[in-house]
Amino acid sequence: MSPKDCVSYLESLSAKKEYKHIPHPTRPDYYSETLSGDVSFDFTNNDHIFTIGKGDLIFDTRWSECSSEKMYAYNDPNTIESIALAENVNKFKDIKAESFYDFTSRTREVTKQKDILILKNSKGFFATIKIIDIKSKSRGSDKNELRFKYLISKNGVCSFKGEIPAVL
Repeated sequence: MSPKDCVSYLESLSAKKEYKHIPHPTRPDYYSETLSGDVSFDFTNNDHIFTIGKGDLIFDTRWSECSSEKMYAYNDPNTIESIALAENVNKFKDIKAESFYDFTSRTREVTKQKDILILKNSKGFFATIKIIDIKSKSRGSDKNELRFKYLISKNGVCSFKGEIPAVL
């Protein structure tokens, strides 16, 4: 392939916004391919990233410690277009249309058991995350761990009413 052909090929991939996620082959504890779940991981490892979903429904979530009650969430990974916060919302089914939320910031402070993080990926799909628990060595715990429940909407709109599994 000539350099010109190579550049053309790379530009065509960029124009399609295509990306392929290849989970870490030896560390499946940093991804979950299902559309909903309850996961726990060490937020200080794997570049602070936990991946949910697959294909067009993939979201690389990125986190850092804020306090014993809050975590910072970021829109830095290339699979994430934007993030918003639904404050004082307890249930995924209570998430309203995209226009109700502010998707303008790079980071959000998510309070455990109180707020729901809304993510829009670079393919235009939405996911929600509710933090269940935060453990931090710097705050007296024996390990660093973030536990959250999540739900990915496969219909391309910021609405989760008809997609809630019984376990959530």
